[in-house]
Amino acid sequence: MSYKFMNSVGFGRVRRYLSQVIGGLSARAELSGLSGAFEELRRDLEALRALREAADDSVLVATARLRVDDAEWDSAIQRVSSRAYELANKKAANEPYVTLFGRVDARRARSLGAAKATIVGATVVKDGRRLDAGPDLSEVIDALEAATAALLGAKSAWDVADDALFQPRMDKKKFVGKLNVQIAIAEAGILTAFPGRGDLAAAVLTPWFERRRPKGVAVGDDGGDDVADLDEDEDDGDEPSAEG
Repeated sequence: MSYKFMNSVGFGRVRRYLSQVIGGLSARAELSGLSGAFEELRRDLEALRALREAADDSVLVATARLRVDDAEWDSAIQRVSSRAYELANKKAANEPYVTLFGRVDARRARSLGAAKATIVGATVVKDGRRLDAGPDLSEVIDALEAATAALLGAKSAWDVADDALFQPRMDKKKFVGKLNVQIAIAEAGILTAFPGRGDLAAAVLTPWFERRRPKGVAVGDDGGDDVADLDEDEDDGDEPSAEG
């Protein structure tokens, strides 16, 4: 019968399941000795959850910084484009506009992800310095150079934060594996103490959202149609992203 959790199961659902199992095992003196392993798993779960939430928060903070610096970069590249267009007598084929934006115009540049945008920004700054079109252009080139450096730093920080999510994901998979093993051990323990009582093993170990309600508990008495509705499974791949 052994129930098995998938790696995508949510932290909240596992926490409720562990409380369920601990309560069920404690309801029979003959089974109370099996609850210690699940209590330890609950402590491990809370520690793992704290690490994962800290990693998630780091990604969210890095993403917020990246979005702000990306908006500043978009504004800076547009100012260079507008100034270059004015200096080119509003003709796209004239200098300095054609050199700076003949290959990638500002509208296209603003649609790029952070990694590619920094490459475009560095190229425009380099070409702008080489043109030496005077202080009118130098002012906005300086601003673009600063914005490009800030965007590059923000993208690097986001990469570091995103990479840091890998370990909590792997730790969670290991945890789920340990949980599934312990469920099987507990089932064997229950059937050893109460031979032939598969119903008792199911009452303790099958998640409430996988079996019928206890007698006398009507739909809606617990605040919803099913315990499973209280917590959704996680999608470890659904994280904030920064386009290349």
